[in-house]
Amino acid sequence: MRAPWLWMLVLAALVGCGDPTRPQHESLFAVAAGHGVLLENRSDTPVVFIIMETEFAARANFTLCERPVSDPADCGAIPAHGWGRVPNANIGGYHPGARAIVYHARLVKDSQSGNFVRDSVRTLIVALR
Repeated sequence: MRAPWLWMLVLAALVGCGDPTRPQHESLFAVAAGHGVLLENRSDTPVVFIIMETEFAARANFTLCERPVSDPADCGAIPAHGWGRVPNANIGGYHPGARAIVYHARLVKDSQSGNFVRDSVRTLIVALR
């Protein structure tokens, strides 16, 4: 008789702990503000990014810091725990009310070369003003 209660307790604990598949920490946060987009790097490493309107992005051909670099600033990276701002005029395909994709990736230090290399590319969607 006790076994069913034990399983219910385990199930309740698992369900009550939130969504285990949801990312617990995004490396970049983006929000439209004023005449541009504010970007906050919430990670312990530099983050490179490019932002463009969604339809424009479907036709765009771009790279995101493809080769290793010794200085993340060479790729226009936002420093760890830093902020950046992109004016609307610098967003490819910008028009008021559009949605934009922010492609971003962390730059991590390669243990062998000491250079920074890009990890996997992630995306965010932000509503533009």
